[in-house]
Amino acid sequence: HVLHLWSIDALPSGADFTDTLEHGSYSLVAFVQGLSLTGSIPATSLLVVTSGAQCVLEDDPIAPAVAMVLGPCRTIPQEYPAIACRTVDVATATRSAWPDAVIDRLLADACIPESGLGIAYRAGYRWLQTYEPIDADLDGSASPLLRHDGVYLITARLGQLARPIPQWIASRTRARLTLTSRTGLPPRDRWPQITTADPESPVAGVIEFVRSI
Repeated sequence: HVLHLWSIDALPSGADFTDTLEHGSYSLVAFVQGLSLTGSIPATSLLVVTSGAQCVLEDDPIAPAVAMVLGPCRTIPQEYPAIACRTVDVATATRSAWPDAVIDRLLADACIPESGLGIAYRAGYRWLQTYEPIDADLDGSASPLLRHDGVYLITARLGQLARPIPQWIASRTRARLTLTSRTGLPPRDRWPQITTADPESPVAGVIEFVRSI
């Protein structure tokens, strides 16, 4: 269990913007990059605690530099599935220390083995960010965005973050997809050997992804 606490004392009128980024999102990314250099990443629960990153109540102060850390929090679990990353935004302490009840709630949330939770503590309540699906084409009159016989070029790294887009297109159309990346793939006749020898390797993962679409 890891608690990232570098983003709890930077207010909009307080720390310098660059300094806040260094302590917040930059330090979080550096930590995860360092963890990845150890080889196989163990199951890790990462709780990022902020102050001023979420607007829950009308009078909540917002610190844009602090809110930047929310981006890495959303992408880290997609690039590193072994890391469960959550955020908790707390109101700025009016005293030199938080109440014991806040600390108890933080420790409890640090033990939740789930990613993607956006949590906030306000006025003694625990708020949880949720999303509701909407139907953008309620009457069916909109023209389809993709053609069944179309050809689509997708330029991106073929990591976990970029894969849902071509998967979504392939599942709904008979379009032809062209995927590009900086490293490319080994010759197709080597694919069975690579996926059998080390099925957990990044290259094997990309190969299985390409096969699936």
